[in-house]
Amino acid sequence: GRRGGGGGARGGGTPKTMSQNKGARSTKPAAKRGGSGGGRARAHDSDAETDEEDEDPYVMGSGGSGGGGSGRTTGKTTGKSTKRTKDTGARNAILEEIMDEILRNAGFFAFATPVTKAMLPDYDRFVKRKMDLSTISKKMSYKHAGYSSVEDWMADVRQILTNARLYHEAREHVVCRVPAVVEEARAMVEAVELAVEARAGRLRAADREFDLEAVLGRDPSDEAAADVANVAAMDRGPGQVPGPAPAPTPRPPPVKAAPAPVFSTPAAARAPPPAPPTGGGGSGGGGGGG
Repeated sequence: GRRGGGGGARGGGTPKTMSQNKGARSTKPAAKRGGSGGGRARAHDSDAETDEEDEDPYVMGSGGSGGGGSGRTTGKTTGKSTKRTKDTGARNAILEEIMDEILRNAGFFAFATPVTKAMLPDYDRFVKRKMDLSTISKKMSYKHAGYSSVEDWMADVRQILTNARLYHEAREHVVCRVPAVVEEARAMVEAVELAVEARAGRLRAADREFDLEAVLGRDPSDEAAADVANVAAMDRGPGQVPGPAPAPTPRPPPVKAAPAPVFSTPAAARAPPPAPPTGGGGSGGGGGGG
């Protein structure tokens, strides 16, 4: 019986489990059972666990009523995943802050959720890589370990603009062409870029690999560039903070070549002018007269 004379739960014997009745071994891992009294940790909802769920650093359990276990079992996490979570946590928090700011803007509601077939039946024909703000926020969550870089995150933001152009600027006929959506998507991307510039210093402090120019795809504002440079200087340490640039060494003025001397012959040394002709002409004239 259920109260178990020979093999019941109260009869001192070991009750048979369902898997033993069927002649099969239990496939549930023992690490996900909490406490010595049979308290069982909350594992996954089904046996088909995904890789993302297996990456959780711990699984919270309810604890057994008759055991000493706390109901919290620590899973195995690699050092790589732990380091990645630690390094990207502060950075992803800033990116989530930007996403919240964009989602609160009523002008960007068209990009808040994915486009479905009910909205645009032919959307999938033109857009192969869908993207929206809620999907970006989901990818930044702890379960998905966030983005590997701010550039990857910004690429997904720009994908929204790309998709708007692919559909609403298509040469073929579409169910609902709204050119204004493209302009709204462009304004949304520009708003995100400005939000990144406003938090450039914080992003650089949270991520040493942060490259502001690469994220923006253009030259940043002077203020944002200065914020990044200041944080980078602080990372070098107090003894290595570069001071003001040294004044350039004055270069001596170019030496002008002395003019070549002009030598003049003294008047005394000059040759005398030639003497006028004398004698022959006068005597001949006189003889002719006699």
